[in-house]
Amino acid sequence: MPRHALHRWLALRSSHGDFSWYHRRFQHADARLTCVCGHNKSPEHLVLCRHSQRHFLHWPKRPAARPHNRATAVAYLGSLTPTDFVELLDCTQFYTRYCTR
Repeated sequence: MPRHALHRWLALRSSHGDFSWYHRRFQHADARLTCVCGHNKSPEHLVLCRHSQRHFLHWPKRPAARPHNRATAVAYLGSLTPTDFVELLDCTQFYTRYCTR
């Protein structure tokens, strides 16, 4: 797994990363708390963001129904293998184009 993807994978699994509640808890005053879509950054936002959902349609391993709330998003992300997660990041370009630091 590439280092950049490993970083995101571990942050997703541990909830310690570039997420709004994490920055608030540790009082990171200079952190961006929202995605470009306007929603708070969170682990599940990767599949809930309207920008990544547009690209989600082109991903061959997408679920039959797109995740539409926190519970389904967490369940879906938890079911991904590391290889699938890397492919999802490449397909959606979520962290490189939309939810950058």
